[in-house]
Amino acid sequence: IDDLVVIHPDDPMIRDVVGSVGASNNSFEIAKHLFRWLKRNTKYSHHDGGKFPQTDLQTLNLGMGDCDDLSILYISLCRSAGIPARLVKGYLIREMDGGYRAIPHAWAEVYVGSWLPVECAGTSEDIDVEVHQDFGIETANHLRVYVDDGTDENLSLSSRGVMVRYEKGLEIEVEPFVEVKDVEILEVGSLVVRKNGERLYI
Repeated sequence: IDDLVVIHPDDPMIRDVVGSVGASNNSFEIAKHLFRWLKRNTKYSHHDGGKFPQTDLQTLNLGMGDCDDLSILYISLCRSAGIPARLVKGYLIREMDGGYRAIPHAWAEVYVGSWLPVECAGTSEDIDVEVHQDFGIETANHLRVYVDDGTDENLSLSSRGVMVRYEKGLEIEVEPFVEVKDVEILEVGSLVVRKNGERLYI
């Protein structure tokens, strides 16, 4: 199977977007401007779990995608701007039906002196809320399982899922399984963003 190339940071369409957010020597500010662009120009849209992730160009053209699609587009934009970026996969732990469920999820990280988490699949209509809640903040309910190494081959392998080789005539059924138990909430707080931009949990 050929590697699925999902990131095209040198494509003219990706470069045009990067050029539209303005120039700066501050990679943190560029990453934030690209995040704002992503939130203004794309929407979160869930698709079937069996589907491979969209490429950055597909998501750019459609203006929508799920968590890995939007993260892949954001990673491509950052890499095009010269900012190292990578994909993180794992689970969101959610309280549901009197228990806890682990929901498969993906998000991005950008390197701006250290690795900074970026949640690309937020659904708020308020871009400032998205920036304050999802840019540079990884909540405790994000359970990371995999971080890519920045290569197309690595992203391709992670996008394909599990591959099983077996003898002809043998039936194999592969199903994902995640069990979350013995969860204890130690502390509950709220994120507060002050007028000066300072963020703190209280």
